[in-house]
Amino acid sequence: MSTTANARLHQRTFHVAPMRDYTNAHFRTICRIMSKHAVLWGEMEKTGAILEADPLKQRRLLQRGSTEGQEVLQLGGNDPKEMFRAARICLPYGYDELNLNCGCPTTKTGGADYGASLMRDAELTSNLIESIAGGVRGSVAISVKCRIGIQETYTPDSEDYAVLHDYVSTLTRTGVLSHVVVHARQAVLGGLSPKQNREVPPLRHDFVHALAADFPDLNVTLNGGICRMQDANMHCAESIKGIMAGRWFLRSPLDLMRVDEEFYGEASTTSLESVCDAYVDYSLASLERDNGTLAELVMPLALICYELEEKAKVAVEEGNVEVEARAIRDAELMLETCTPLLMRHHGLKLSLVSPGQGCFRIWRKALQKLIVEVAKVTFDIGPDHQATIVLMISTCKLVCDE
Repeated sequence: MSTTANARLHQRTFHVAPMRDYTNAHFRTICRIMSKHAVLWGEMEKTGAILEADPLKQRRLLQRGSTEGQEVLQLGGNDPKEMFRAARICLPYGYDELNLNCGCPTTKTGGADYGASLMRDAELTSNLIESIAGGVRGSVAISVKCRIGIQETYTPDSEDYAVLHDYVSTLTRTGVLSHVVVHARQAVLGGLSPKQNREVPPLRHDFVHALAADFPDLNVTLNGGICRMQDANMHCAESIKGIMAGRWFLRSPLDLMRVDEEFYGEASTTSLESVCDAYVDYSLASLERDNGTLAELVMPLALICYELEEKAKVAVEEGNVEVEARAIRDAELMLETCTPLLMRHHGLKLSLVSPGQGCFRIWRKALQKLIVEVAKVTFDIGPDHQATIVLMISTCKLVCDE
């Protein structure tokens, strides 16, 4: 067991889940600014994509968000030889843990041949994690992320704890597995969309608690249905020491500022202003180094803006003038701190003077105009791609609601 794995055993850990198109290095950077202790997961990277990439693309795929704190890289694949080679390539990037995706049911991320389908074959899964361990020479913790089971098509009331227990039992016999993250739903490989796979199969948190009790020497992290700090603290007791949440932080990214104090018990002085200041400095430096596009760098700021807008809307509905005013002040602060700096970097000018609730509309329009102008001038991409980039921002809230 690696040093990182030993350090984590029997300690509480809070994980921000891997999410396709979101948890890139830039998103992880702003997450780290908000929380010193949360364990941050990158997007899943397929072994084939890593092996075929040139050095520049490899760096963009595999770079950490920050040199501070713990980060995990998730790998997807079903070929042990490719897994060995990919793990070796990943080693210099300094991840604390490499994870094998055994839980994703969508064909977009490999569910047709790997991902959740690996739960059909515990022996192959064992070979894959042994290959990862061989590639990193035992210097990095090895984990899997799986479901409580799989179905080819959805059948209600078909959950069986023995399936999960036997699968994990086989994997532990390799001697290299130190951590298992369990999404407490079955994965349905056919007939359900990724969104439906997160909602239709019922949550069975009791299966994850039972697994942690049955494997006391294994770090077990519970994933699925965690959307409040109360949920995290309630489940992270007894044998379970790890909690993972994902879409909670797309809807409410600023909640990460509460993790250090409310989960780890360490007082935090982080504020929205300090987060914006630090992230804008990082963004400008990244643009100078050609490390990411402006669209990628702005996305976390857009998520925060939508959170503030939702807070203001709810406050209006509830007649809470104080919360409404605070959300508006925070949004205006973001306009003042973030947008002008990014605009000045590219020589763009927009009027941002708009008091009250109108700041949300101005913020969205500023982001959209900024992205379009920079896409035209700097990246020289076609109108179809420009529209796609703007759509990423303008429909960000709809994506989160899924």
